[in-house]
Amino acid sequence: MTIHFFLKYLIQLFLKYVTSVTFYKVNSAFICALKTISNLKIFIMSFFDIFGGSGAQNQVKEYQDKGAVVIDVRTPMEFEDGHAPGSILITLDSIPESVDRIKAMNKPVILVCRSGARAGSAQAYLKRFGIDVINAGPWQAVL
Repeated sequence: MTIHFFLKYLIQLFLKYVTSVTFYKVNSAFICALKTISNLKIFIMSFFDIFGGSGAQNQVKEYQDKGAVVIDVRTPMEFEDGHAPGSILITLDSIPESVDRIKAMNKPVILVCRSGARAGSAQAYLKRFGIDVINAGPWQAVL
Protein backbone atom coordinates (compact mmCIF):
# COMPACT_ATOMS: atom_id res chain seq x y z
CA MET A 1 0.00 0.00 0.00
CA THR A 2 2.90 2.35 0.72
CA ILE A 3 4.19 1.94 -2.83
CA HIS A 4 0.73 2.85 -4.16
CA PHE A 5 0.71 6.16 -2.27
CA PHE A 6 4.34 6.88 -3.17
CA LEU A 7 3.66 6.34 -6.89
CA LYS A 8 0.50 8.42 -6.70
CA TYR A 9 2.46 11.22 -4.99
CA LEU A 10 5.20 11.14 -7.65
CA ILE A 11 2.68 11.24 -10.47
CA GLN A 12 0.82 14.12 -8.81
CA LEU A 13 4.07 16.09 -8.49
CA PHE A 14 5.01 15.40 -12.08
CA LEU A 15 1.59 16.34 -13.41
CA LYS A 16 1.46 19.44 -11.25
CA TYR A 17 4.76 20.59 -12.72
CA VAL A 18 3.78 19.73 -16.28
CA THR A 19 0.35 21.38 -16.11
CA SER A 20 1.70 24.50 -14.42
CA VAL A 21 4.05 25.34 -17.28
CA THR A 22 3.12 28.70 -18.78
CA PHE A 23 3.39 29.18 -22.52
CA TYR A 24 4.07 32.78 -23.47
CA LYS A 25 3.48 32.22 -27.15
CA VAL A 26 -0.01 30.77 -27.31
CA ASN A 27 -1.22 29.00 -30.41
CA SER A 28 -3.55 26.09 -31.04
CA ALA A 29 -0.78 23.48 -30.76
CA PHE A 30 0.18 24.63 -27.25
CA ILE A 31 -3.48 24.76 -26.14
CA CYS A 32 -4.09 21.29 -27.55
CA ALA A 33 -1.01 19.93 -25.76
CA LEU A 34 -2.07 21.50 -22.47
CA LYS A 35 -5.59 20.04 -22.76
CA THR A 36 -4.14 16.62 -23.53
CA ILE A 37 -1.88 16.80 -20.47
CA SER A 38 -4.84 17.88 -18.34
CA ASN A 39 -6.95 14.98 -19.63
CA LEU A 40 -4.05 12.61 -18.98
CA LYS A 41 -3.90 13.89 -15.41
CA ILE A 42 -7.62 13.17 -14.92
CA PHE A 43 -7.21 9.70 -16.42
CA ILE A 44 -4.22 8.75 -14.28
CA MET A 45 -5.82 9.97 -11.05
CA SER A 46 -9.05 8.14 -11.97
CA PHE A 47 -7.00 5.01 -12.64
CA PHE A 48 -5.66 5.08 -9.08
CA ASP A 49 -9.14 5.74 -7.71
CA ILE A 50 -10.40 2.56 -9.40
CA PHE A 51 -8.11 0.59 -7.11
CA GLY A 52 -9.45 2.20 -3.96
CA GLY A 53 -7.03 5.10 -3.72
CA SER A 54 -9.66 7.59 -2.61
CA GLY A 55 -12.34 5.39 -1.07
CA ALA A 56 -14.84 6.84 -3.55
CA GLN A 57 -17.25 3.89 -3.33
CA ASN A 58 -17.45 4.21 0.45
CA GLN A 59 -18.13 7.91 0.12
CA VAL A 60 -20.90 7.31 -2.43
CA LYS A 61 -22.53 4.80 -0.08
CA GLU A 62 -22.31 7.29 2.82
CA TYR A 63 -23.95 10.01 0.73
CA GLN A 64 -26.67 7.64 -0.49
CA ASP A 65 -27.38 6.71 3.13
CA LYS A 66 -27.75 10.44 3.92
CA GLY A 67 -30.41 10.76 1.20
CA ALA A 68 -28.25 12.54 -1.36
CA VAL A 69 -29.69 13.58 -4.69
CA VAL A 70 -27.91 12.21 -7.79
CA ILE A 71 -27.30 14.78 -10.51
CA ASP A 72 -26.16 13.59 -13.93
CA VAL A 73 -24.24 16.30 -15.83
CA ARG A 74 -24.11 14.53 -19.20
CA THR A 75 -25.98 15.59 -22.34
CA PRO A 76 -29.68 14.71 -22.75
CA MET A 77 -28.80 12.15 -25.43
CA GLU A 78 -26.29 10.41 -23.13
CA PHE A 79 -28.84 10.47 -20.31
CA GLU A 80 -31.48 8.83 -22.55
CA ASP A 81 -29.03 6.03 -23.40
CA GLY A 82 -28.90 5.08 -19.73
CA HIS A 83 -28.97 6.67 -16.29
CA ALA A 84 -29.30 5.83 -12.62
CA PRO A 85 -32.90 5.49 -11.42
CA GLY A 86 -34.04 8.68 -9.70
CA SER A 87 -31.14 10.76 -11.00
CA ILE A 88 -31.76 14.30 -12.20
CA LEU A 89 -30.35 15.59 -15.47
CA ILE A 90 -28.66 18.98 -15.17
CA THR A 91 -26.16 19.32 -18.00
CA LEU A 92 -22.71 20.65 -17.17
CA ASP A 93 -23.26 23.86 -19.12
CA SER A 94 -26.43 24.62 -17.14
CA ILE A 95 -24.88 24.07 -13.69
CA PRO A 96 -24.15 27.80 -13.12
CA GLU A 97 -27.78 28.76 -13.63
CA SER A 98 -28.98 25.82 -11.52
CA VAL A 99 -27.10 26.64 -8.31
CA ASP A 100 -30.19 28.05 -6.57
CA ARG A 101 -32.27 25.04 -7.63
CA ILE A 102 -29.62 22.65 -6.28
CA LYS A 103 -29.29 24.58 -3.02
CA ALA A 104 -33.08 24.53 -2.62
CA MET A 105 -33.00 20.71 -2.62
CA ASN A 106 -31.28 21.03 0.78
CA LYS A 107 -29.60 17.63 0.38
CA PRO A 108 -26.08 16.38 -0.21
CA VAL A 109 -25.31 15.96 -3.92
CA ILE A 110 -23.70 13.10 -5.81
CA LEU A 111 -22.53 14.11 -9.28
CA VAL A 112 -22.12 11.62 -12.12
CA CYS A 113 -21.29 11.68 -15.81
CA ARG A 114 -19.66 9.24 -18.23
CA SER A 115 -16.15 9.15 -16.76
CA GLY A 116 -16.00 11.61 -13.87
CA ALA A 117 -14.33 14.50 -15.70
CA ARG A 118 -17.45 16.63 -16.19
CA ALA A 119 -18.73 15.73 -12.73
CA GLY A 120 -15.37 16.90 -11.35
CA SER A 121 -15.77 20.27 -13.05
CA ALA A 122 -19.30 20.63 -11.69
CA GLN A 123 -18.13 19.59 -8.23
CA ALA A 124 -15.44 22.27 -8.12
CA TYR A 125 -17.99 24.89 -9.20
CA LEU A 126 -20.71 23.85 -6.73
CA LYS A 127 -18.30 23.66 -3.79
CA ARG A 128 -17.65 27.37 -4.21
CA PHE A 129 -21.29 27.91 -3.23
CA GLY A 130 -21.06 25.77 -0.11
CA ILE A 131 -22.92 22.80 -1.53
CA ASP A 132 -22.06 19.42 0.02
CA VAL A 133 -21.11 17.57 -3.17
CA ILE A 134 -19.03 14.59 -4.27
CA ASN A 135 -17.97 13.27 -7.67
CA ALA A 136 -18.95 9.60 -8.01
CA GLY A 137 -17.42 9.34 -11.48
CA PRO A 138 -19.41 7.29 -13.99
CA TRP A 139 -23.18 7.11 -13.53
CA GLN A 140 -23.00 3.35 -12.98
CA ALA A 141 -21.18 3.99 -9.66
CA VAL A 142 -24.48 4.88 -7.96
CA LEU A 143 -26.40 1.78 -9.02
